[in-house]
Amino acid sequence: MQKKFRCTCSTLVRPYSSQCNGRAILIKNSEALAEDFYRNIVQMDDDIIALNKPSGLSVYGSPSQTDLSRSSTIMDILPELTKKLQIPHLEVGLSLKSFYSGLVILCKGPDSKKKLDHALKQSAAQKSQVLSYLVITVGQPSCSLATDLTAYISRNFIHGREMSLIQQKNNNTARKNGSMMLNSFNVQTLQANDDLGVALVEISINKDKWEAVEAVMSYYLSPVLGDTVYSTRTQYVMGVPFRASPHSVLPGRQRIPPALKQALEEFDPSWKQNCGLMPLYMHRHKIELNKFPSKASAPLNLTAPPPKHFVSLLKHLDLSSNNIIDE
Repeated sequence: MQKKFRCTCSTLVRPYSSQCNGRAILIKNSEALAEDFYRNIVQMDDDIIALNKPSGLSVYGSPSQTDLSRSSTIMDILPELTKKLQIPHLEVGLSLKSFYSGLVILCKGPDSKKKLDHALKQSAAQKSQVLSYLVITVGQPSCSLATDLTAYISRNFIHGREMSLIQQKNNNTARKNGSMMLNSFNVQTLQANDDLGVALVEISINKDKWEAVEAVMSYYLSPVLGDTVYSTRTQYVMGVPFRASPHSVLPGRQRIPPALKQALEEFDPSWKQNCGLMPLYMHRHKIELNKFPSKASAPLNLTAPPPKHFVSLLKHLDLSSNNIIDE
């Protein structure tokens, strides 16, 4: 049996939660956090629970953090959540990085996890774009829109860290050793504000690991707003964007056009005080599960609305879309 829930993520603003540059720092209070996540369940059936995760909350936590410094994670709340839902077992089925908001899938048992892994692996192999993100971009994508595209993405150690690079050609050796993948994606501009040089974009993709979305959007001259890792690959001459070599530019503060910069400072005066640091405006809002939990199953569509701060900025930048805001 399927149950659908309506959630907005606004319930996650609690006394145990504080904000640093728009990102939540959560003090360990797993019971209260589990209560909030119960309200942010968007769908539940016999196999899975889909949650709408806020940005700033880690699923697993960082191994470098000590017990004293570590913030609460989704793993911390699983015992409380299983108790509240009166089910014997929960485990993470599909994770999401802490700096993204959006859909996370929990599985109700090892068998459900195995079926989910198989369904996602099959979709990725078949180039099915089952993972969809809403992103606010600086500039409009230069790629063909509403068209199925592919990109080879490699994982390389540059500038003192692991980063993703868009490659022009396939490398069979890299594919075999796991340092390159083939991505299939489709980009659509939902709303654009040419005066500010900003857009609301939906990108659907078959694999979203290795910061694939950020790498692709910057490659096509429309970096995700708030991206301080890949956005510098889009450089400008007299306001015209061009693609810079990833080897020649360091990660760093995102370059914002003057009109957009002023609009952002009006929206949040602390943005200027924090040296231009802001949340990453990227939200996993849809997942389509095919042949799950069985081959005979109809497609299962999961949807999570973007968080309050995301919607508020859309309205401020005149990018609001009724079908997104009213989800």
